[in-house]
Amino acid sequence: MKSILENSRFRVFWDFLILVLILVSCLLIPFEIAFEHWVSWSRTVLLHLIDLVFFVDIFLNFITSYRSRGTEVTDLRKTASKYLKTFFAVDLLANLPLDAFFWATPGLER
Repeated sequence: MKSILENSRFRVFWDFLILVLILVSCLLIPFEIAFEHWVSWSRTVLLHLIDLVFFVDIFLNFITSYRSRGTEVTDLRKTASKYLKTFFAVDLLANLPLDAFFWATPGLER
């Protein structure tokens, strides 16, 4: 498997897509919370698809190159190690579906 270059067209497009999906989530999630009695099936599916894309982003971060002292590092072991040491925990916590915890915890159902 080859490393994805950090400034490749694909990676720039992917990062832009992630930004758009974050903005969509920032609009849809508060709307669903405010109008919980009227949850749309299509919005729920859309939010779960967005969550899936965010998990794909975590995978892509493992294989995306990074810069160290001005040199682009493309070794997959080094990129994975760097990601695990830096932003992996934050990304994973941000992507956990909190509603699944409420479904699984007795007494906390909606």
